[in-house]
Amino acid sequence: MDQMDEKTRRNDYKSNKGVAMWFTKHGVDMKKMHISCIKGHAHIRGELLFEMASASKYEGADSQAQLIAKLERGIASVPGIRSVRLELAGWQKTGKSWGQK
Repeated sequence: MDQMDEKTRRNDYKSNKGVAMWFTKHGVDMKKMHISCIKGHAHIRGELLFEMASASKYEGADSQAQLIAKLERGIASVPGIRSVRLELAGWQKTGKSWGQK
């Protein structure tokens, strides 16, 4: 493996950690989430579930939709991230807004 590949892998690893931090910071249960950051492109898919302590904070579709938008913006601010793709079970993005399917 050459030096550029190693640097890219280290950057991808740091990006994965930074993305995961946004989810855990807001009490998202990571057991059903998959994060993949490759060359600055973050692809996150899974089911939006919450840890017990955060569950009541995000009751209702409106507060969850606001959280998803906040997570998307936060993930985009992670150093090295150029694009964000979220595929969350039961959710879709229409224009700039998130809503339940």
